[in-house]
Formats: sequence, C-alpha cells, structure tokens
Amino acid sequence: MGNKPACCADPPNQTMAESIPPAHASDMLIDNAAGGDASSKVEKRPEEPQRPAAASGEPSPAAKSADVVLAEAANASTLEAGAGASGNHSTEGEDELTYTTFEFTNGSYKGQVNKRKDAHGFGKFTSKIGAYEGQWQDGKHHGEGQQTWSDGRIYVGQFVAGQFGGKGKMTWHKGEEQITFEGDYIADKKHGQGKMVWPSGEIYDGEWVRGKRHGQAKVKTPSPGGVEREEIWENDACVPQFAQSK
Repeated sequence: MGNKPACCADPPNQTMAESIPPAHASDMLIDNAAGGDASSKVEKRPEEPQRPAAASGEPSPAAKSADVVLAEAANASTLEAGAGASGNHSTEGEDELTYTTFEFTNGSYKGQVNKRKDAHGFGKFTSKIGAYEGQWQDGKHHGEGQQTWSDGRIYVGQFVAGQFGGKGKMTWHKGEEQITFEGDYIADKKHGQGKMVWPSGEIYDGEWVRGKRHGQAKVKTPSPGGVEREEIWENDACVPQFAQSK
C-alpha cells in the first residue's frame, strides 16, 4: 500500500464519536407501542409551575446554554424548528393543554399534554437510558430542548418530529475527554455546516452530507503545532489534490 498523500491532514476517526454509541433523538421517545398511552396512569395532576422568563437576545441555538434553551422552550408552545420542518402541524388541543404526570413502561413524563393526552407543549420525559426536557408536539420532540444519556452524552438544540433537526450541539464523553459537534442536523444526521472537535485538538469545520464529511472544509491537525488546511472531502475521505495548507 502506498503512502498517504502529505497534502491531506491525517483524518481523525469521526466514526469513533458516533460509535459510543450512536445518538438518536428517538432514544427518548415515549414507548406507546410497548404500553404507552393505552396503559398509562395519571399519578397526579399538580398545578403548573411558574415558567422561567426567556433570556434576552437571540444567539444561535447551537451556542445557547442548556438553561437558556430550556427557558426559551418553556415560554413557547411550538417552534417551526430547523431545516426539514414542513411548517404543517396539528393544532388540535393547543388551546386546551393541561399539566400532568404519566408513568409509562419505559419511563415517566411530567409536563403539558393535549386533549388526546399526548405530550404537547413543554415537558420532561425520563427513562433508564436518559432524559429529554423541552418542547413536544403530538407526543414527539419538536422545537428546542435538551436530551441526555446515562453515559454522559448531551444534545442541546432543535428537534423536528422526534428527530434532531436544525441547529444543535452534541457532546460525547470518552473518559475525561470529550468530542463535540456543533452545527446542522436533518433527520438525526449531521447535514449542512458543522464543526467537530476531537480531544487531540483536531478540527473539521465544514460541510456534511447525511452524517459524513462531504464538501469544503477547514481542517486542523492535532495540537501542539497543528496545521490548518483547506480541503475538499467526499464520502468521509479527503480528496488529496484539492488540499491547501495555510
């Protein structure tokens, strides 16, 4: 096998982050098929809590802290969020939301529901593998929220119909180190512009297509002494003849 062309940065193992394990918004959906609405029981119906005031200013959703995202989410009933949103959604029951607590076979939900008793508005679902807190529409994550996993993964950003969609930031933890991706999502996949940073200091900042690096990007090799390059990628691989060092 020949030597790798010197004009391309040593590509970091992007799939490493996705394999510990892959993150999907559907990990935290209410399991209706396994005994959701049909077998749910209302434990209590407390008074709706006072919602925090939204933060001033409009920073990009991916740059917001979890507290800001959730504060804003609590003050809005719906959001036409991110790329891939159709703009069409059910409005049934939006004016008749109630606040309640349900127990399901795969977790518990506390928050607003519509008259069909679907999670709708603002609420929190907690299960053994993690939690989701934020906006819901017809039983699915839709709008802005925060999803966490028991292994330490965190996604803060926008959701569309139960999937990552729009702007978001995902953080994976590997021991004391972390990998981050901040950028665009469509249907649970990185798609559009996004920046991924590895513990070594390696950076890929550029275009993504269906979860893979694809298009123009600025890439930085590991620190210290990292070198920045402008590269073109296809299907998660650098195209050597187009790489240029700065």
